[in-house]
Amino acid sequence: RQLEHVAPNYRYDLTQRAHLNLNADVLHLTYQRNLAGQVGFTNYMGTAGIGYDVSQRSVFTVSGLADHFTPEAGGESTNRYGANAQWDLRESQIMHFYARVGMSHTQAQTPIGTVSENGATGGIGVDLRYQITEITADVLRDFAPSGAGAVVITDQARFRILHAMSE
Repeated sequence: RQLEHVAPNYRYDLTQRAHLNLNADVLHLTYQRNLAGQVGFTNYMGTAGIGYDVSQRSVFTVSGLADHFTPEAGGESTNRYGANAQWDLRESQIMHFYARVGMSHTQAQTPIGTVSENGATGGIGVDLRYQITEITADVLRDFAPSGAGAVVITDQARFRILHAMSE
């Protein structure tokens, strides 16, 4: 398997409290051996949003997104458009909470016609960052590309602990 991923981002301060956020994400995946159900793909995604500092610790962001998913073989290209609203709260230097809600529309041209689907996306989570340990816990719902050559709805509950080891 070969994975190539590029994800640049840019933030411009419009005022002391308002910010323009621009993000791009290109993901290219290929398989050296094609096993059943595995199809390489390329996914291009971009987001643009306006964030507003509600307080020193709280930011509310509204953003739009678009992406284009293309499987290497055996599937149809898919376009997605959507919008998100997100609230971030930095309770301290250690603790960061977030909540996000949005809607997405996917559309694919197939041999039998246009197939489209609308769906809700969102998530809620917390990041705890200590000196040598980072803990993340969240619940997410999103549209994502799969190795089977399709865009699917994913529901996830994630928990991660990263701990730096010293010699």
